[in-house]
Amino acid sequence: MKFFSVDYSTLINDFTYRAPIELSTYSNYSYTNYMMNFHDVIDHIFFEGQKFEFQRTIPMPMHDEVTKFVALPSCIIPSDHLALIVELNKIR
Repeated sequence: MKFFSVDYSTLINDFTYRAPIELSTYSNYSYTNYMMNFHDVIDHIFFEGQKFEFQRTIPMPMHDEVTKFVALPSCIIPSDHLALIVELNKIR
């Protein structure tokens, strides 16, 4: 087994974290993950705002449906994340 002792902060001094595109997201949700002690928006769909515009999204389940069996996943929502589905139109 080989171990490396590198100060990684010296390797990334000149590294830029910026992308050449501007990303947008639709985030009008109360939560995308719901657990007993935590619920928040942790899922996103990013799109290039200069090329696409948001049109619509499918409705999220009602809060009563999400919490009917305490948390996600449940008998009626079999995932621990709510599905994000959006429709985008290409800007001409």
